[in-house]
Amino acid sequence: MNSFINLILLVISLPALFVAVFVGFDLPIEFLHTTAGQLPYRFALLASFAMLLLIVSLRRSIRRWMGVKMCEQTAKFVWNQPISNRRTKRVLVYNSLEAGIFLALAVGVISICKEAWPLGLVYLLMCIDALSFAFMNRLKFRVALSQRPSLSPIAKSF
Repeated sequence: MNSFINLILLVISLPALFVAVFVGFDLPIEFLHTTAGQLPYRFALLASFAMLLLIVSLRRSIRRWMGVKMCEQTAKFVWNQPISNRRTKRVLVYNSLEAGIFLALAVGVISICKEAWPLGLVYLLMCIDALSFAFMNRLKFRVALSQRPSLSPIAKSF
């Protein structure tokens, strides 16, 4: 799930960053015979990308936090174990890297294009969420199975 959501975030981010760079540097758009700084609805376009990013990242954040809270309920699972210290450190490193990338995107977008502040704000919120998720839940990460795996009907026939 996480890699699919990250792919969606990337697919939304690439054109958003493309527009922010074009507007920020006021690059010419030859087929429209104008420059990006003179395009109408620049802010609306950048704000729309920011809203899409916010919706997808909110869904991602809610699913991550719910997963941790669900795994804390050990009685509901057939098997439930905390992850190893080594894996916990890896989770913290990955979330810290993710937060660093979001912070770099926020600073970069805002410094390149002042009109892209909604994008920068969403990236900043994503950074804060990644850091708070990692460090508030570092002692709660678990692996759980909800039911015993059953054999498929084909395997039972043998």
